[in-house]
Amino acid sequence: MTMLFLGINILLIMGTWHFVVKKTLLDHTRDKLFDLRDEVRRVHLERGWSIDTDLYGNLRSMINAYLRYTENYSVWQVVALRVELSRQAQSGLREHLVTRINANFKAGTQDQQKYVADVRRRAGNALTDFAVYNSGLLLLLTILITPYFLVSTFVDQCQKGISAFGNVVVRDVLHMGRVFNFVWARSTRWVASNFVDQQTIDVALSNDSHRFA
Repeated sequence: MTMLFLGINILLIMGTWHFVVKKTLLDHTRDKLFDLRDEVRRVHLERGWSIDTDLYGNLRSMINAYLRYTENYSVWQVVALRVELSRQAQSGLREHLVTRINANFKAGTQDQQKYVADVRRRAGNALTDFAVYNSGLLLLLTILITPYFLVSTFVDQCQKGISAFGNVVVRDVLHMGRVFNFVWARSTRWVASNFVDQQTIDVALSNDSHRFA
């Protein structure tokens, strides 16, 4: 009987994860990307940057590709591609592909270039975060590594001096949610950086959606 209840609980957890949690994560990721796409248009118009350029078109194409990719995203396909590109490091294939992709995001001014880089970073973070949360194994790894980053954050603050540390403690005790979000973000970024990254995702999408190849 105990095994039966255990099996039922496992099935309930798996069902909740698949039909509720994963769908919520997908919707949240897509909402962030939709908002970012709308922001790109708004910022270009506000700052007088033309929306009839290849740069603007490529930014929208990139975000649209990310949106489409979330529907059938496979983190392990990206991991496999990253491993393959690493194996061919001496051939310079990864550097060549990344250079070709980056060439499509060259802006005419420094301010616009900074903004474009920020948009690409935020879009990449949205998808790499989704990669971690969408994989049970990577999510478990994130949970396991979080205590390390909690201690690491504590040590970093201690090294700033007693006065600075005291100010941080007083501030963060009142905002524990912010502390957790910061530590969790560090854990997620570490896991993502070791398994998936924006450059590999861009390479995976380049032939299909980005029109970079």
